[in-house]
Amino acid sequence: MQIRNLKIDPILWKEIPAKQQVLFLTLGHIANELSALQKILIISWNTKNTTKIETEAQAFLSLLITKLLIVKICAAWDAIQSQTGVPDFKEYGEDHEVLEPMRRLKRYFSGDNLLRYIRNTVGAHYDQHAATASLTTVSSDAANLYMSREFGNSLYGISEELFFQTITKKATVGETPLDVINIMVRETNETSKWLIAFVQAVNMKIARKYLFEDWVKSEPEVTEIADINIFDLKLPFFIKVS
Repeated sequence: MQIRNLKIDPILWKEIPAKQQVLFLTLGHIANELSALQKILIISWNTKNTTKIETEAQAFLSLLITKLLIVKICAAWDAIQSQTGVPDFKEYGEDHEVLEPMRRLKRYFSGDNLLRYIRNTVGAHYDQHAATASLTTVSSDAANLYMSREFGNSLYGISEELFFQTITKKATVGETPLDVINIMVRETNETSKWLIAFVQAVNMKIARKYLFEDWVKSEPEVTEIADINIFDLKLPFFIKVS
Protein backbone atom coordinates (compact mmCIF):
# COMPACT_ATOMS: atom_id res chain seq x y z
CA MET A 1 0.00 0.00 0.00
CA GLN A 2 1.35 3.41 -0.95
CA ILE A 3 0.57 6.54 1.06
CA ARG A 4 1.30 9.91 -0.54
CA ASN A 5 2.04 12.91 1.64
CA LEU A 6 0.49 15.93 -0.09
CA LYS A 7 1.86 18.93 1.77
CA ILE A 8 -0.31 22.03 2.00
CA ASP A 9 1.45 25.30 1.18
CA PRO A 10 0.64 27.77 4.01
CA ILE A 11 0.45 30.60 1.46
CA LEU A 12 -2.11 28.76 -0.65
CA TRP A 13 -4.02 27.74 2.47
CA LYS A 14 -4.45 31.41 3.42
CA GLU A 15 -6.03 32.03 0.01
CA ILE A 16 -8.85 29.62 0.77
CA PRO A 17 -11.90 31.51 2.11
CA ALA A 18 -12.39 31.04 5.86
CA LYS A 19 -15.72 29.28 5.29
CA GLN A 20 -14.07 26.63 3.12
CA GLN A 21 -11.15 26.28 5.55
CA VAL A 22 -13.51 25.47 8.41
CA LEU A 23 -15.51 23.11 6.21
CA PHE A 24 -12.37 21.33 4.98
CA LEU A 25 -10.99 20.81 8.49
CA THR A 26 -14.35 19.75 9.95
CA LEU A 27 -15.05 17.23 7.21
CA GLY A 28 -11.53 15.84 7.42
CA HIS A 29 -11.91 15.29 11.16
CA ILE A 30 -15.23 13.52 10.56
CA ALA A 31 -13.66 11.21 7.96
CA ASN A 32 -10.73 10.37 10.24
CA GLU A 33 -12.97 9.32 13.12
CA LEU A 34 -15.50 7.38 11.04
CA SER A 35 -12.79 5.51 9.13
CA ALA A 36 -11.01 4.52 12.36
CA LEU A 37 -14.18 3.37 14.13
CA GLN A 38 -15.37 1.42 11.08
CA LYS A 39 -12.11 -0.55 11.01
CA ILE A 40 -12.23 -1.28 14.75
CA LEU A 41 -15.85 -2.42 14.39
CA ILE A 42 -15.04 -4.82 11.55
CA ILE A 43 -12.15 -6.28 13.55
CA SER A 44 -14.36 -6.77 16.62
CA TRP A 45 -17.12 -8.54 14.66
CA ASN A 46 -14.46 -10.66 12.94
CA THR A 47 -13.22 -12.08 16.26
CA LYS A 48 -14.49 -15.63 16.80
CA ASN A 49 -14.87 -17.20 20.23
CA THR A 50 -15.29 -20.69 21.60
CA THR A 51 -17.14 -20.27 24.91
CA LYS A 52 -20.52 -18.77 25.76
CA ILE A 53 -18.93 -16.17 28.04
CA GLU A 54 -16.48 -15.08 25.32
CA THR A 55 -19.30 -14.83 22.79
CA GLU A 56 -21.40 -12.64 25.10
CA ALA A 57 -18.41 -10.43 25.91
CA GLN A 58 -17.56 -10.10 22.22
CA ALA A 59 -21.13 -9.09 21.39
CA PHE A 60 -20.97 -6.41 24.09
CA LEU A 61 -17.67 -5.08 22.71
CA SER A 62 -18.92 -4.95 19.13
CA LEU A 63 -22.19 -3.27 20.15
CA LEU A 64 -20.26 -0.74 22.24
CA ILE A 65 -18.14 0.23 19.22
CA THR A 66 -21.30 0.39 17.11
CA LYS A 67 -22.87 2.79 19.63
CA LEU A 68 -19.76 4.98 19.58
CA LEU A 69 -19.88 5.03 15.80
CA ILE A 70 -23.58 5.96 15.90
CA VAL A 71 -22.84 8.89 18.25
CA LYS A 72 -20.14 10.11 15.85
CA ILE A 73 -22.42 9.69 12.82
CA CYS A 74 -25.15 11.80 14.42
CA ALA A 75 -22.61 14.40 15.52
CA ALA A 76 -21.13 14.47 12.02
CA TRP A 77 -24.52 15.08 10.43
CA ASP A 78 -25.29 17.85 12.93
CA ALA A 79 -21.90 19.45 12.22
CA ILE A 80 -22.49 19.35 8.47
CA GLN A 81 -25.95 20.87 8.89
CA SER A 82 -24.54 23.65 11.06
CA GLN A 83 -22.04 24.87 8.46
CA THR A 84 -23.18 28.47 7.96
CA GLY A 85 -23.01 29.90 4.48
CA VAL A 86 -22.99 26.51 2.80
CA PRO A 87 -26.72 25.87 2.23
CA ASP A 88 -27.13 22.42 0.69
CA PHE A 89 -23.56 22.78 -0.60
CA LYS A 90 -24.98 24.07 -3.90
CA GLU A 91 -21.85 26.15 -4.45
CA TYR A 92 -20.14 22.92 -5.41
CA GLY A 93 -22.38 22.56 -8.42
CA GLU A 94 -24.59 19.74 -9.53
CA ASP A 95 -21.87 17.25 -8.70
CA HIS A 96 -23.33 13.75 -8.36
CA GLU A 97 -20.51 12.68 -6.02
CA VAL A 98 -21.53 15.48 -3.63
CA LEU A 99 -25.29 15.59 -4.05
CA GLU A 100 -26.07 11.85 -4.06
CA PRO A 101 -24.70 11.06 -0.57
CA MET A 102 -26.19 14.35 0.70
CA ARG A 103 -29.58 13.31 -0.70
CA ARG A 104 -29.38 9.92 1.02
CA LEU A 105 -28.30 11.46 4.32
CA LYS A 106 -31.07 14.06 4.24
CA ARG A 107 -33.66 11.42 3.52
CA TYR A 108 -32.47 9.27 6.43
CA PHE A 109 -32.12 12.03 9.04
CA SER A 110 -35.20 14.02 7.99
CA GLY A 111 -37.55 11.92 10.09
CA ASP A 112 -37.62 9.44 12.94
CA ASN A 113 -34.65 7.10 12.66
CA LEU A 114 -33.05 4.31 14.66
CA LEU A 115 -29.58 5.82 14.92
CA ARG A 116 -30.83 9.07 16.46
CA TYR A 117 -32.98 7.07 18.89
CA ILE A 118 -29.97 5.01 20.02
CA ARG A 119 -27.81 8.11 20.29
CA ASN A 120 -30.41 9.83 22.49
CA THR A 121 -31.09 6.84 24.76
CA VAL A 122 -28.11 4.52 25.31
CA GLY A 123 -25.47 6.00 23.00
CA ALA A 124 -24.35 9.38 24.28
CA HIS A 125 -25.32 9.23 27.96
CA TYR A 126 -26.46 6.95 30.76
CA ASP A 127 -30.24 6.89 31.13
CA GLN A 128 -31.01 6.53 34.86
CA HIS A 129 -34.77 6.42 34.28
CA ALA A 130 -34.43 3.51 31.86
CA ALA A 131 -32.12 1.71 34.30
CA THR A 132 -34.70 2.10 37.06
CA ALA A 133 -37.48 0.82 34.82
CA SER A 134 -35.46 -2.27 33.88
CA LEU A 135 -35.02 -3.41 37.49
CA THR A 136 -38.15 -5.55 37.42
CA THR A 137 -37.78 -6.92 33.88
CA VAL A 138 -34.30 -8.49 33.79
CA SER A 139 -34.53 -12.09 32.65
CA SER A 140 -32.74 -14.88 34.50
CA ASP A 141 -30.66 -15.61 31.38
CA ALA A 142 -29.25 -12.07 31.46
CA ALA A 143 -28.54 -11.94 35.20
CA ASN A 144 -24.82 -12.68 34.89
CA LEU A 145 -21.65 -11.22 36.36
CA TYR A 146 -18.40 -12.41 34.80
CA MET A 147 -15.64 -11.61 37.27
CA SER A 148 -11.89 -11.87 36.79
CA ARG A 149 -8.86 -11.16 38.97
CA GLU A 150 -7.16 -9.73 35.88
CA PHE A 151 -7.56 -5.97 35.73
CA GLY A 152 -10.18 -4.77 33.22
CA ASN A 153 -11.49 -8.23 32.39
CA SER A 154 -14.70 -8.35 34.43
CA LEU A 155 -17.99 -7.96 32.60
CA TYR A 156 -21.29 -6.95 34.21
CA GLY A 157 -23.51 -8.86 31.83
CA ILE A 158 -26.69 -7.89 33.65
CA SER A 159 -25.99 -4.21 32.98
CA GLU A 160 -26.20 -4.71 29.22
CA GLU A 161 -29.80 -5.83 29.55
CA LEU A 162 -30.60 -2.10 29.58
CA PHE A 163 -29.40 -1.81 25.98
CA PHE A 164 -31.46 -4.77 24.79
CA GLN A 165 -34.60 -3.53 26.53
CA THR A 166 -34.13 -0.11 24.94
CA ILE A 167 -33.71 -1.75 21.53
CA THR A 168 -36.83 -3.86 22.08
CA LYS A 169 -38.93 -0.69 22.23
CA LYS A 170 -38.12 -0.03 18.56
CA ALA A 171 -39.15 -3.49 17.42
CA THR A 172 -42.28 -3.64 15.31
CA VAL A 173 -44.75 -6.52 15.25
CA GLY A 174 -42.90 -9.72 14.42
CA GLU A 175 -39.43 -8.28 15.04
CA THR A 176 -37.06 -9.51 17.72
CA PRO A 177 -34.33 -7.45 19.44
CA LEU A 178 -31.83 -9.28 17.21
CA ASP A 179 -33.73 -8.07 14.13
CA VAL A 180 -33.47 -4.49 15.38
CA ILE A 181 -29.75 -4.93 16.07
CA ASN A 182 -29.23 -6.18 12.52
CA ILE A 183 -31.10 -3.13 11.20
CA MET A 184 -28.97 -0.91 13.45
CA VAL A 185 -25.74 -2.42 12.10
CA ARG A 186 -26.92 -2.06 8.49
CA GLU A 187 -28.02 1.55 8.91
CA THR A 188 -24.78 2.39 10.75
CA ASN A 189 -22.72 0.99 7.89
CA GLU A 190 -24.79 2.76 5.23
CA THR A 191 -24.85 6.20 6.84
CA SER A 192 -21.15 6.00 7.67
CA LYS A 193 -20.43 5.10 4.04
CA TRP A 194 -22.53 8.03 2.76
CA LEU A 195 -20.83 10.47 5.14
CA ILE A 196 -17.34 9.40 4.09
CA ALA A 197 -18.30 9.58 0.41
CA PHE A 198 -19.69 13.09 0.94
CA VAL A 199 -16.58 14.23 2.82
CA GLN A 200 -14.24 12.93 0.16
CA ALA A 201 -16.22 14.53 -2.65
CA VAL A 202 -16.47 17.98 -1.03
CA ASN A 203 -12.89 18.10 0.24
CA MET A 204 -11.51 17.01 -3.12
CA LYS A 205 -13.44 19.82 -4.82
CA ILE A 206 -11.96 22.34 -2.35
CA ALA A 207 -8.47 20.85 -2.81
CA ARG A 208 -8.69 20.82 -6.60
CA LYS A 209 -9.81 24.44 -6.65
CA TYR A 210 -7.14 25.85 -4.33
CA LEU A 211 -4.34 23.31 -3.84
CA PHE A 212 -4.23 20.76 -6.64
CA GLU A 213 -2.11 22.74 -9.10
CA ASP A 214 0.65 23.04 -6.49
CA TRP A 215 0.49 19.30 -5.81
CA VAL A 216 0.86 18.54 -9.53
CA LYS A 217 4.04 20.62 -9.67
CA SER A 218 5.56 18.98 -6.60
CA GLU A 219 6.65 15.41 -6.08
CA PRO A 220 4.77 14.04 -3.05
CA GLU A 221 6.66 11.92 -0.57
CA VAL A 222 5.56 8.28 -0.91
CA THR A 223 5.65 5.83 2.00
CA GLU A 224 5.21 2.09 1.56
CA ILE A 225 2.89 0.59 4.20
CA ALA A 226 2.75 -3.15 4.77
CA ASP A 227 -0.48 -4.70 3.48
CA ILE A 228 -2.57 -6.01 6.37
CA ASN A 229 -5.83 -7.88 5.79
CA ILE A 230 -8.40 -6.55 8.24
CA PHE A 231 -9.98 -10.00 8.48
CA ASP A 232 -6.72 -11.37 9.90
CA LEU A 233 -6.93 -9.05 12.91
CA LYS A 234 -8.67 -9.85 16.21
CA LEU A 235 -10.03 -7.73 19.05
CA PRO A 236 -11.17 -10.00 21.90
CA PHE A 237 -12.73 -8.59 25.07
CA PHE A 238 -10.72 -10.73 27.46
CA ILE A 239 -7.09 -9.60 27.20
CA LYS A 240 -4.34 -9.78 29.83
CA VAL A 241 -3.24 -6.17 30.34
CA SER A 242 -0.81 -6.46 33.25
